[in-house]
Amino acid sequence: MRLMDLRHVSGPNIFTGKPVSVARLELDELTGQETTGCAGFAQRLTGLLPGLADHHCAAGQPGGFLAAMARGTYYGHVTEHVTLELSKLAGREVCLGRTMWAGPDGRYDVMMECPADEPEDSPVPAALLALAISAVHDVIAGRRPELGAGLAAIAADVERERLGVSTAAIAAAARRRGIPVRRIGGRSMLQLGYGCHRRLVCAALTDRTSAVGVDIASDKVLTKQLLASAGIPVPGGLVAASADEAVRALDQLGSPVVIKPRSGNHGAGVTIAATAEQAAAGYAQASTTGAAVIVEAFVPGSDYRVLVVDGRMVAAAELRPASVTGDGSATVSELVAATNADPRRGSGHSRELTRISLDGAAVSHLAGQGLEPGSVPALGQLVTLRRNANLSTGGTSRDVTGLVHQDVAEMCRRAAAAAGLDVCGIDVRLADISAPLHPAGPHQAGPHESGPGQAGPDQAAPHGPPPAGAVIELNAC
Repeated sequence: MRLMDLRHVSGPNIFTGKPVSVARLELDELTGQETTGCAGFAQRLTGLLPGLADHHCAAGQPGGFLAAMARGTYYGHVTEHVTLELSKLAGREVCLGRTMWAGPDGRYDVMMECPADEPEDSPVPAALLALAISAVHDVIAGRRPELGAGLAAIAADVERERLGVSTAAIAAAARRRGIPVRRIGGRSMLQLGYGCHRRLVCAALTDRTSAVGVDIASDKVLTKQLLASAGIPVPGGLVAASADEAVRALDQLGSPVVIKPRSGNHGAGVTIAATAEQAAAGYAQASTTGAAVIVEAFVPGSDYRVLVVDGRMVAAAELRPASVTGDGSATVSELVAATNADPRRGSGHSRELTRISLDGAAVSHLAGQGLEPGSVPALGQLVTLRRNANLSTGGTSRDVTGLVHQDVAEMCRRAAAAAGLDVCGIDVRLADISAPLHPAGPHQAGPHESGPGQAGPDQAAPHGPPPAGAVIELNAC
């Protein structure tokens, strides 16, 4: 049996309203042979893939496919069901399939549903079919197929191709409103609607997003300069081009400070330093993408992400650092492993949550609490694994949209407008997002605030009472 051809049909078709792949199989030496002609085939196959017992097939109820194999069915039909089961095991949830005679004896077309937003040129359908054909051959020959490595590679492709969380949410919202959605290529780019009504979105970028605004948001120093000139509170800070300069910045700004790359995202290379040694180490970590790094005053409070769309605050979330809660018997490592078992967690940014890593930063943070990965926290003890609350390092979020004070909403609206972004995620640190802002007087600024004519992001801030909070960063995508 061999795969002769595979084509992708996007959009509504004669089988379903969803995309499908249609494979042409040539049975060759298996032409005319049925499952009843191979003793023990069905038992060996279901022993390998127990989930086949739940396949409905034409019976419309679980066990339908097993009944078909017991009566005798062609191996093209078997390949269809094996492929669907392997697809499920790879994290690709589809269930519709059909095997059709394609003319000459031994030639069949196998149609299988594809996930709605899978790229048209995805290698996954072909890889699944190849693995299924190989497995069927092995089971016929009495060999136990080795599926582990092949299935793992396919699962990695499925995860890599998955839409990001933001893009997936946009696609789901559009479909709920009856708007046609089509994925363009393998990136997180969507086409919404057709013709003159067509709009393109890519993650949180739209076809109307300012390119200048995106450049501003990607440069943290430029962002802070622009926001400060608009009178929006930002942390005072300095740009350091060496470890010695980072240490001097710590002395000028006061302890603690936040050290981060000038350009970066997802919390990569961000550290909090309270000593000269930590500042030097923080510079080394932040400077991997460029010699110039930002050293800025630490703003007390909680981390929030506020979303502004077309000049309106539409959502807000409180971000919490990665953490585990002790049960009195499991070690920190075991608690982390249990937390990572949550199916919502994964690698990269295609899942709602990111897996927690017990890397050097986490171990160092644990040490500050008198713990190590092998320690057993007490029942109910909250153990944080990071000081920063970035979602990309395993943090979680809580919806606080209904709690945002109008002062905070206005500050975030102004921040997005200053950069000219139609869709903007604003990172802020505040004591309480539901409380009003209390900016410093007109002729003074706190150690974490800058404004027109005051301390900018590349100079130390004057001393004074701290403000209620500050805008930390802008995010365009």
